[in-house]
Amino acid sequence: GLLVGNIKDSYANVDVGGNVDYAGGLVGNAFNSLIENSHTNGVITGRNDNTGGLVGYAAKSKIRGSYSDAVVNGNHENTGGLIGFATLGANIVRSYSTGRVTGDNNNTGGLVGFATADSVIDRSYSDSIVEGNDNTGGLVGFTVQSTISNSHAIGSVVGNDFVGGLVGYPDAHSAVVNSYAEGNVSGFESIGGLVGWVDESVVEGSYASGSTKGRENVGGLVGFSTLNSLIKNSHGTGLVAGGS
Repeated sequence: GLLVGNIKDSYANVDVGGNVDYAGGLVGNAFNSLIENSHTNGVITGRNDNTGGLVGYAAKSKIRGSYSDAVVNGNHENTGGLIGFATLGANIVRSYSTGRVTGDNNNTGGLVGFATADSVIDRSYSDSIVEGNDNTGGLVGFTVQSTISNSHAIGSVVGNDFVGGLVGYPDAHSAVVNSYAEGNVSGFESIGGLVGWVDESVVEGSYASGSTKGRENVGGLVGFSTLNSLIKNSHGTGLVAGGS
């Protein structure tokens, strides 16, 4: 359902499934809302876009001190262990996910599937095992004009193209700062221990330690970076394997 308000100190142990655009363990669609010190477990299955363990779609909302250990399955785009789609300045702080996350389509992340429009993820983490298609990340699948700081991902990540241990594809003035990934990463094209593909964005003070395996554009830290991106004070230490 739609939330415009506050939820605090609450939980849901659920089995959610439905042919709707916003499927979440606690809230389907949160607009201009606060969710604090709340959590979910169970199984969340979304048959359309925007599926999250806690919230399917979060716009102009704050998620603080909350978590999900639900198993999350998204049949379409934007699947996240905590939030499917975060937008319009959504703010996720001190939150985490632990359940397995599987996205059949693009934009799959251990914590957030797609973060856009000045959204912020800070002091948060995921140790979910993540499997998706294009734009798959241990923490976030795809970012546009959004920031990830002081956050990390631990679980393994498997995807198709644009796959990263932390973020699959940070795009259009996004930033990854003081963050890290430890999980093993595998896919086909543009595969990175931290970030798969970085475009017009910044990666600073961050690292990756897991192994990375792919077919083309494979790196221990970043798979592919465009000329208008900046990578600073960052490193990768894991094994790297490329080619057919």
